Amino acid sequence: MGAPPTNPKIARDVMIEAGVTPLAPFTKNRDPWKSKCNTCGRIVEPSYGNVRNGHSACRYCAKGGLTVAEAQKLMLRHKAKPIAEYPGFKLPWKCKCMRCGREISPRTSLVAKTGKPCNYCNKRRVDPASALAIAKKSGVVPLEDYPGVGRWKCKCKKCERLIFPTLRRMRSGQNPCGWCAGVRIDPLEAKEIFLNAGLKPIGRYPGSAKPWASTCQNCGARTERSLATIRAGRYACGFCTGRKLKAIEARSIMRKAGAIPLEPFVGINEKWLSKCSTCLRAISPKLANVRAGHSPCIYCSGRKVDHESAHLFALTRGLKPLAKYPGATKPWKVSCLKCERVSTVSWVAMQLKRKNAGCSSCTEHGFKPLEPAYLYLITHKEKRAHKVGIGNKSAKRIERHIKNGWSVHRVYEFTKGTTAHRIEQNIIEWFRVEKSIGPAFRNGDGWTETVPADEISLALIQRQLLKLGADKATPVPNGRFVSR
Repeated sequence: MGAPPTNPKIARDVMIEAGVTPLAPFTKNRDPWKSKCNTCGRIVEPSYGNVRNGHSACRYCAKGGLTVAEAQKLMLRHKAKPIAEYPGFKLPWKCKCMRCGREISPRTSLVAKTGKPCNYCNKRRVDPASALAIAKKSGVVPLEDYPGVGRWKCKCKKCERLIFPTLRRMRSGQNPCGWCAGVRIDPLEAKEIFLNAGLKPIGRYPGSAKPWASTCQNCGARTERSLATIRAGRYACGFCTGRKLKAIEARSIMRKAGAIPLEPFVGINEKWLSKCSTCLRAISPKLANVRAGHSPCIYCSGRKVDHESAHLFALTRGLKPLAKYPGATKPWKVSCLKCERVSTVSWVAMQLKRKNAGCSSCTEHGFKPLEPAYLYLITHKEKRAHKVGIGNKSAKRIERHIKNGWSVHRVYEFTKGTTAHRIEQNIIEWFRVEKSIGPAFRNGDGWTETVPADEISLALIQRQLLKLGADKATPVPNGRFVSR
C-alpha cells in the first residue's frame, strides 16, 4: 500500500506556518508551489515536501533576505569589491578592500551587522610586513616569521635578552621587554637587592611577587619577604622592626601581664587563648594589645562580667535578680530587698557610687517614681524657650529653675511620680517626632526637655499635657514656688 494522499488544507496550513502564503492550489509534495513570503514579500516556489522536512520556505530569507544584487550593493557600500560569485549570506565571499587594496573574504552576514568587511583596516589582522615594522619600531629584533596571534620570539635591542612579546603589546606602545620594563629581574640582581636590605636569600629566586625565604643578617631569624616589598622600601625583617615576635618572647610578655597561654603562639594581632592568673578565667587577648599596656583579662579590668559576679554585685546593691544577666547595658529584671518593688536596672546603672543606686525608689539621690511628684511647664524670656520637667515634691527643682530665670506657667501634682514621668516622656516624643521640633539650646539647664518659644506656644503645650493625662492631676498655684 502506498502513502495516504496529502490533505491540501493541512499542506496550506504548514506553508503558512513556515512563513509563506500559497498563491496556487496544491498539486504534489515535490512540485514547486507558487507562494508569497510573509517576511520579505517576494514570490517564491518551494515544494511542500522540503518545507515539511524543515527546509526554509523562502530562499531569500534563508540567505539573510538578500538577493545577489542587494548583497553586492551592501559590500560596495562598505568599500569591499566582490571578485567572486556570491556564495551565500553566511559564507566567506572573496572581495578586494577598496581602502587598503588587500584581498579579503568577509561574510555578508557580518558585514550587514558590523559594517566592517576588512580585518586589516579594522586592526583585527596584521600582515607580516606591517608586523615586522611594528616590532622593529618598538625596539626588538624578530627571530622568526610573524606567527599571528600569540607570543613572538624576539631579541631586545637594548639588553639583548631573548623575549616573547605579543604584537598587541608592541602596537599599544608598551615596553616589549619585561627586563627593561622592570617587570622581570635577573636572579643575581634580586639576590643583590636582598643582601643590601640585610637579608640572605635561601633557595632559588621564586619571582618578584612571591615570598623568598631568607635569613636576617642582623638577628639571625628566618623570614619570608617578596622582592616587590623590598624594592618598595618596606621593612625587611619583621623581628627587627618589632612587627613579629618569637614564641618564647611572646609567652614571656603574656606571663608578665598576668595571662597564661593555653595554645601555641599564632600572631601578634590574633586572639590567643589563655587563662588569667588572677581570676583563673579563660580569656583570649591579643598580644598587640597586651604589649601596648592593656590588661589581658576583660573580667579583671571591668570590661566584662559573668552571671555569677553580676548576681553577687546586685545583692550588695540591695537588689535580687529575677532573670539571667543580659549584659552591661540591657535592662535586668530585679526586685528591691528593701521595698520589694520589681523593676529593671542595667549593670552600668548599678556601678554608680551612690547609696542604693540600684533601686530608683530607695535611692537617696535622683527621681523617686513611687513618691509624690510635680509635672511643670515653665518658660524663659531671654533664652526664648519653653521647658517641661518633673521632680519630687521634696527636690525643690522648680525653685532652682526660678532662680535661673525661668517663669512658671503651669504645675500639676501627682500622687506617684510614675505617671508624671510617663507624661513627660510622651510630651517630649510629641515635640521631637510629631511636631519635629528640636531643643531650644544644647547645653545645661535641662536642655533635653526644651523647645524654642518661636515654634510652639505655651497654650498648645498645655492642651497636649491635658490630653496625655495631666487633667487627672491636681493643679498647683504658681505662687507656692519661690526662688531660694
